[in-house]
Amino acid sequence: MGHFSRDRVDYKSEIDDLFDEQKGESEEFEDISISSSVYEPVLVGFKEKKLETRLEKAFYPQHDTEIDVRDTEGNSLILPIEDLQFIAFVNKPLQLDNSNSNNFAEVIETFNGASFTTHVPIGQNFDVGFFGITIHPEDRYKYIFFYFNNIRIRYQQRPIGEIIVEKRLLPEDLLQNILHQQNQLRSLRLGEIIAKRANLLPHKVETTLQQAWQEESADSKTQSGDILIEAGLVSPQVVEQSLAIQKKLRRMKVGKLLLEMGYINENQIYEVLAEKFRKRFVSLEKISFTEEALDHLSHDLVKKLKVIPIHFENKRLIIATSYPDKAELNDILREKLSCPFELVVSPSYQIKQIMANHFAGDIFLPRKNT
Repeated sequence: MGHFSRDRVDYKSEIDDLFDEQKGESEEFEDISISSSVYEPVLVGFKEKKLETRLEKAFYPQHDTEIDVRDTEGNSLILPIEDLQFIAFVNKPLQLDNSNSNNFAEVIETFNGASFTTHVPIGQNFDVGFFGITIHPEDRYKYIFFYFNNIRIRYQQRPIGEIIVEKRLLPEDLLQNILHQQNQLRSLRLGEIIAKRANLLPHKVETTLQQAWQEESADSKTQSGDILIEAGLVSPQVVEQSLAIQKKLRRMKVGKLLLEMGYINENQIYEVLAEKFRKRFVSLEKISFTEEALDHLSHDLVKKLKVIPIHFENKRLIIATSYPDKAELNDILREKLSCPFELVVSPSYQIKQIMANHFAGDIFLPRKNT
């Protein structure tokens, strides 16, 4: 009986090859899923406007120099990173999967006028910006990536006192007692301040005011200072000084009050302000200024804005200020500078001292080595 032979088919090898192909396809799909957000609708803050678009490529904030998007009319656009104020996502980016947010909210305003109230996840290590998560559940775009260079102002929505306690500068019970005193000072009436200023009995001042007001109609009430001047109890100068004191007391913030009462020092005040406005605190006591930094701001502008250009870090000009709450400062510097910059917080007495020692004339006088 004859027989025939045929080439042996290695089924195991074919099956292995098939699984290898499927594995390769799976890895490709995994790469796409890891990148996330492709074809996802996003809201982009671009220059002075907002664009609702879709991502054409994955978003990698640490490496991207531009993003590819498609507008509502189907046109492809390439947007350079330096022109982006923010990019907001509908779905949670994978970079935030294992992150936790602070309990307090932050307000973040970009240079194109957009403002967001967010929780900012901790532990982010992006050089160019950070993610925030909107606190409003009804917002469609909940996850926003902000670029450092295009933030106009950023601050925590919590009282200064809470930060002071968190930093263990004061115990909670003592702070509450001081806040109570602050409220009492703010509510002082002008007559009470005048009585103390002029060394008068409070009862006499109050009686004089009440008698005068009883003789007037309800809609023509004379100011208490004018009544006391007319009664010959005080001079116009005392009233003017008392009004200034009342105005100061009503405007006095808790940090200033704590400073005047001696509970904290000026360095600590500015450390707290730096935390509040999400900036770095930098002491200028042993800082050396570079010529390169000084060349970027005119002498007159330095004195006008009360800022100190220090040096460059990561291609950003580091500038010290004692006014982290002034968003207008960012506006002016953005207009005047041709490079990215970062404002850091330094005590006002240090800035004033440097101004007096090094910027008194028309040229900068460098610090002498001792």
